[in-house]
Amino acid sequence: MTTVNGTDFLSAERWPLHRLHRLWRLALLLYLLALVVATHIPIPPAKLMPAASDKTLHFIAYFGLGFLVALHPTPSWQRRMLLFLGLLAFGAADELTQPLVRRSAEWADWFADGVGAFAGLLIGSLITRRLFFHILQRRGTRLKSAA
Repeated sequence: MTTVNGTDFLSAERWPLHRLHRLWRLALLLYLLALVVATHIPIPPAKLMPAASDKTLHFIAYFGLGFLVALHPTPSWQRRMLLFLGLLAFGAADELTQPLVRRSAEWADWFADGVGAFAGLLIGSLITRRLFFHILQRRGTRLKSAA
């Protein structure tokens, strides 16, 4: 058992669910803001760009977004698919608004966004499911079946 200052690190007293949810919303909002800013600033000179390809950067950015969205304990895969569709819509809106700031919008970028979001959502969902149920089990909380 991991303890911090003599209390269980995963205890309900230390991390009530409303506090975790508030933290998650703040992290998601900050990530979305950073993503929009990063994709809407003028393109920096080539010497300042990372060595990774543009598509790799899109994949990584949306993988992070999908993973962060997956941290929300949504019980059903149907809801997770709705979240994925929302991420696709966000990626499309992101791409379609880039020409307004003299950046190019590409279908391949949107595809990389979608693949990254799906991968992040899938991996994050698998990890979160195990972690969430572990925390609830340690707290002695029972979940209703998500049928």
